[in-house]
Amino acid sequence: MLTGDCILQRLHTRTQPTLAEVQLDLHTYGCSDENLKNVLTLFEALCFVVGGFYLDDIGSTSDTPGKFLCKKCANGTYVTKKGGGSRKDCVDCPDGTNKSIHAGFRACFCKNDFARTKRFEKCSRCVQPGLKCTGQDFQSLEPGYFWDWSFPDASIDEYNAFVENLLNETRFYDNNTHYSKEIPRVHKCPLPASCISNFNEDRSVEGTCAVGYEGWVCSKCVPGYYLVYSSCLRCPDVKVLFLELGLLICVGTVVVYAIWRDSFHEKNVSSERKTADIIVSRVKIALGFYQVIGKYLSSLNYIKFEGAMQFTFEIISSVEMNVLKFFIRPQCFSKKLVINPKVEFIIAMTAFFTFTTLPFLLYKISKVYFSIRYQGVNFNNRLTNLKAKTLLFVVGMIFITYPPICFSVFQLFPGAFKSFCLDLENKHCFTALRSDYDLRCDKQLIVYQVLAVMATVGYVVAFPLVLLYMLRKYCSAQFSQENKGRKNSTTKHEITPFLTKDKRGRHLPPCLNFLCENYRSDYWYWEIVELARKVTQTVLIIIFGWGNKITVLLTIGMSVVFLLLHARYRPMKSGREQRLQVFCWTVFKVEFPCLRAECFLYKFIKSLASLKWKTYKDP
Repeated sequence: MLTGDCILQRLHTRTQPTLAEVQLDLHTYGCSDENLKNVLTLFEALCFVVGGFYLDDIGSTSDTPGKFLCKKCANGTYVTKKGGGSRKDCVDCPDGTNKSIHAGFRACFCKNDFARTKRFEKCSRCVQPGLKCTGQDFQSLEPGYFWDWSFPDASIDEYNAFVENLLNETRFYDNNTHYSKEIPRVHKCPLPASCISNFNEDRSVEGTCAVGYEGWVCSKCVPGYYLVYSSCLRCPDVKVLFLELGLLICVGTVVVYAIWRDSFHEKNVSSERKTADIIVSRVKIALGFYQVIGKYLSSLNYIKFEGAMQFTFEIISSVEMNVLKFFIRPQCFSKKLVINPKVEFIIAMTAFFTFTTLPFLLYKISKVYFSIRYQGVNFNNRLTNLKAKTLLFVVGMIFITYPPICFSVFQLFPGAFKSFCLDLENKHCFTALRSDYDLRCDKQLIVYQVLAVMATVGYVVAFPLVLLYMLRKYCSAQFSQENKGRKNSTTKHEITPFLTKDKRGRHLPPCLNFLCENYRSDYWYWEIVELARKVTQTVLIIIFGWGNKITVLLTIGMSVVFLLLHARYRPMKSGREQRLQVFCWTVFKVEFPCLRAECFLYKFIKSLASLKWKTYKDP
């Protein structure tokens, strides 16, 4: 008897083999040709398959002498059992298949946006966004999407074997191969560029993360990369890191020294505003703008721009990335220095207690030292001066770190969690922090949530209220005196300098003066309103996320309100600072919403142009 494997291995690439080709293969590759009938029997087996073929006459030939052919079923039909002997054995292909073409070695090919889990059964519509089902009978991922095959009811190995079977369009397929388990749920990646579909590279449908990314929905950076606005960048050399860190320390030291020197030389100079006050005032404006706008810039990475807007976004992204590359990157110094929200919360609370306790401890030590070295008026003056500087340092540091500490607290709130399911039936689900998907909701994290609530009451809410109370205590009485002085003037337009002169620099403690020094006397509370605005926007960003319509609507609404308030009341003393503040709000109000609007407008115009072209081409 003839061993069939030798011939089958040589015929799997031939769609219409001839008898002469079969005999040539027998002699060339050492296959036995003892009996030509066995060759014909094996040749008949080529049609003995399930699919769009049948054979009603073994001896039938084509127009080419000596060439044997299987007969094809009509388009949209196939043979359900092996060995179809007539056209009557060809039945309609199942639902979801393309019945306008030949069935091939399967129950017809699937339609576009349809896929199957068994080679000879129906195709089902791909309903999940992010699935690629066009031009293939199986499901794979589009770029920018992610799925997880690790739950028990799914098997990536079995599905890959099934895909390999479908890709084999000859009769030498494994007709017993089918996928019997579940398809995972598809999730959209927060940063589309971090998730890539690798099917074309290694013929696997599992999907993978881009270079530098890992974890759930490819949201984490691998070792050797650091996170900047949701993008993972490669860490520079350690020598470069230390050089940048040294430069930052030097620049910061020079700025602090310049402000201190200016304040020291002008402490006895009678001036309405010192240079140091002007610097602090403008730094406050820039800092407040950056603390909120930074979170908005990170959202731009989640928007896919096209055309002219893509060029604009690339310029913005390049500028912000190049600037932020010079900041300290702890994870590049050591793998153990990766900061997650729990570590960030601990650092924030530690910093808060350090800023509030250590200065007062040093103050107590200095007080003992002054009591030994100085006496009388000299002792009281030095102690008063030290106390004022200590309070200024404490309040200033708490004020500067207020928004980032609030962010660290809010991201542990229960509303900052998000639930995910691996399967379509929602049997395998988990809940994780929105800011770090590696932190799952467990008993340990609940403890952090309780601490976050306590920090909200004792810090987030209490700090602005204490400042408001202290400012009102010192400023409201003075404002009443100024109004009284204006009313007691001899004429309508006369203002007595002695009564209306701004004395906040004399009466307000230094720890409070920097909060309202740059505002007019009747707007002493404005900085507290700014703090409330920052906290509100931070909560919206964390709880709902930048992609949420509520966040966008309320954030833009607050920007419009504050822009109108600044333009209407002009609360700042300096015209330059007022224009700087209005400019910051204008940028936030106009520029970034326009990016979204112009992106939508570009897509709309592009679709109209495409429609017009199709109408012209196919009248």
